[in-house]
Parts: sequence; structure tokens; C-alpha cells
Amino acid sequence: MTLKGNYHTHTTWCDGKAAPEAFIQTAIDAGLEYLGFSAHACFPFDDDWHMKVADYRDYFTNILELKDKYKDRIQILTGLEADWIPPATAPDYKIYKGLPLDYIIGSVHFGGKKGGASPDEWVGIDASTEHVAAGLKNVFGGDGKAFVKDYYERVRTMALSSDCDIIGHPDLIRLRNTELGFFNEDEEWYKDEIRATAEAFAKSGKVVEINTGAMSRGLMTTPYPSLDFLKMMKEHGVHIMINSDSHTPETLLYGFDEAQQLARAAGYTELWYLTREGWQTQAI
Repeated sequence: MTLKGNYHTHTTWCDGKAAPEAFIQTAIDAGLEYLGFSAHACFPFDDDWHMKVADYRDYFTNILELKDKYKDRIQILTGLEADWIPPATAPDYKIYKGLPLDYIIGSVHFGGKKGGASPDEWVGIDASTEHVAAGLKNVFGGDGKAFVKDYYERVRTMALSSDCDIIGHPDLIRLRNTELGFFNEDEEWYKDEIRATAEAFAKSGKVVEINTGAMSRGLMTTPYPSLDFLKMMKEHGVHIMINSDSHTPETLLYGFDEAQQLARAAGYTELWYLTREGWQTQAI
């Protein structure tokens, strides 16, 4: 296993289960060189899994203090995983201006009706199976294809119009498909969607993560994105990194071996890492 870093880390500042320092100790023990914290952010809103707006300053103060405390042992980076919910919020530096950010992960966690203002018009894509099933029925009339196409349109628009640095779990829509079976990944229309999304990633120049979070939660046996999607990304020259989307220190490096194997199977020979000096690469 090539050990370098993890940039998708959730602590008790949002919906994680441990304080930042516990993750740092685990990272040091594992030999990581870089650890990035990425609290869920949805400014100017908050809820039970996004960081509270009132906590933003304290969050960054906490991480920066730890950054200094452990500066001789590991490089700590300050980040956010920010939601794309236009026109309400986006993973853009102008929305999070004034914060000491090293990076922003942009993620699509919600699908729904265009211009929908009511919660009944939105679906939490990585919510419970029951929630997704109800949303699929009530918001999309049971049309799985429409749900999937809505999701990828949002991902592409986010990639091309926001200034985030990293694209989070790019085919999150697959999460509940094993249980609900609302689309077939082998159908041509689906392949067209992920191909168009790979092209958008390439045009955006952003780094896309291989994300093992659903594996550590026991919800999937392989990472995001799928091998087919990753092959398309490789064909278009999209840069990749590996992140665990960890919510506990025990899962900080979960599935990294499998993620690297997937990257190699898609034809990748290097991973990207963010440092104080900017982006760097390492062979795998």
C-alpha cells in the first residue's frame, strides 16, 4: 500500500464520531504524511450532519492549533466538504471567504425538482434506503432514469461552474441501487451519463477522489467511482486521489488497497496529493 494522505475526514465538528486529534494520532501511527479535515458545510444553512454556522470559526481555530502542534510529525490541512444545492449554496471560495481554507471538496448529496423550495421536492441521495425509495417515488414519480440523470447533471454543473478543488464520491447515486434496483449500470444511457461526466471533470481540471466511505459503512463492496467510470476518467486525463470519507479513526485508511487496485485496473499509474507547495503526484 502506498501511504501518503487522506483529505476526506469528518469529525465531531459535523457528523463524525471522534475529535480531530484522535484522527491525527491514527494518521501518524499509520505513517501518513498528510491529513486533511473536511467538515460537512452548507453555508448559510446547517442541520444535524452539516457543521453549525456558529461553529465555523472554532472549527478552523481547532484545526490550526493542531496543525501547529503536530507540524513536525504530519502536515495538517484545513478543508470543507461543501454541498452543491443551487441557488442556495455551492462549494465556492466566495461563499466561504475569509476562512483559512487549504481546499474544498465539492459534493452532490441531494437531487430534486428544478427550483424546488420545499423539502418534499428533494431527495437525500446517501440517506436511508427508505428515504431514497420515498423520494424516488414522490419526487421523480418512480422514474429511476430521471433521478440518475438529474444527479449527473448536477455533478457536471458543479464541476464546471464551482471553484472547488476536489470532486467528492462522483457516482454516489449508486449507493442505494443494489437494494432498490432503480437503474442498470450496463445500459447505454447510463454509460453516456458517466462518459459525459468524465468529460466535464477533464474540462474542469479538478481532482476526483476514489472514495471508500461506503465500504467502511458496509453499504458497498467497491469504492466510488465504478471501474467503468474510472476507465473513462483515465481516457480523458482526469487526475485522481484516494480518500476514505472517514467518520471514525478506525476507518481512516479503510479500503485503500482495494482503491489502488481499482485505479491500476483502470490504467492509472499515479495519485495526486495536496501539500503546502501545491499538488504533487506519487506513483502507484
